[in-house]
This record gives sequence, structure tokens and C-alpha cells, in this order.
Amino acid sequence: MKILLDQNLSFKLANKLKPIFGEVFHVKDFDLLNTKDSVIWQFAKTNNFSIISFDSDFYDISILNGYPPKIIWIRTFDQTSKNIEAILTNFQKQIIQFLSENDDNSCLEILDKNIF
Repeated sequence: MKILLDQNLSFKLANKLKPIFGEVFHVKDFDLLNTKDSVIWQFAKTNNFSIISFDSDFYDISILNGYPPKIIWIRTFDQTSKNIEAILTNFQKQIIQFLSENDDNSCLEILDKNIF
């Protein structure tokens, strides 16, 4: 399982999430900061990554193109990196299951109960 964190998430999260999810990288690691979402999408697809993002654009792309890559869309207001780490840790089981399934689901939405 390889995960790519979008630029709207802190690059520091990658090292914190590696013990939980394995191979976790940030777009910064591949010189993809400030790159169009379509380029990041293609990079993830070509290199067998799933993407974690706040950005709804990846969800929109997944509707048009399916997967790979699979998308984990964190739907919340701005949060600290510590809170995002906690959210992802709390959803660890669901995320791992989602990423390991070979079905047509291209996006896992993680909703912050405080905004919905």
C-alpha cells in the first residue's frame, strides 16, 4: 500500500503515518508542490499510489476516470496536523480495507462529524 499526501496536508504527516500505513509520501517528496491535480493524479496512477487530500478535485477526477488511484477525501474544516493524524488513525481499519479492496469504489470519504 502506497499513499501520497496532497500538498494541502503537512509533509510532516508522512513520517507520522508510516508506522500505521506503510509507504506514505508527500507530493513534496516528488517535486510536485503547486502542481495541477491532474498531474498529481497521473503520477499516482502511474506509480501505484492512493491519494489522501482535502481537495474535492480529486473526487471529481475519480468520478470521471474511476481508479486507480483510489482517493481518501478528508471532508473537514481546517485542522491541525495532529488532528488530521488522529482522524486518519481513527479510520485506520476502514482505510486499509478500502485500499485493499478490488472493487469499483474509487473514493473513501471521511467526514468530520462537527461540520455535517
